[in-house]
Amino acid sequence: MNLGRRPDPTEAEDQLLVVQDPESSVSKTHLRLDYRGESVWVTDLGSTNGSEIFDDTGEGTPLSRGVRVRLDDGSRVRIGRRSFTAAIVQGEVS
Repeated sequence: MNLGRRPDPTEAEDQLLVVQDPESSVSKTHLRLDYRGESVWVTDLGSTNGSEIFDDTGEGTPLSRGVRVRLDDGSRVRIGRRSFTAAIVQGEVS
């Protein structure tokens, strides 16, 4: 899944998630989320305003362009001036 203001796919099967950002702090195609098994991975796609992962203490770690990083359940991710929290859902979803 690619996230951004007007994201483009990087692979044929990509899902696209538009991030509403009136301040334009989020790049057109800002970030990629990959789901493999029970893990979620995040990759900054060369965004202008950067991406960052915050741990439980609030300490932020900037993401390097093109480097895939595993997200833990509850990780908070900043993209531009927007953020989201990763929640891993286990079991069947009805």
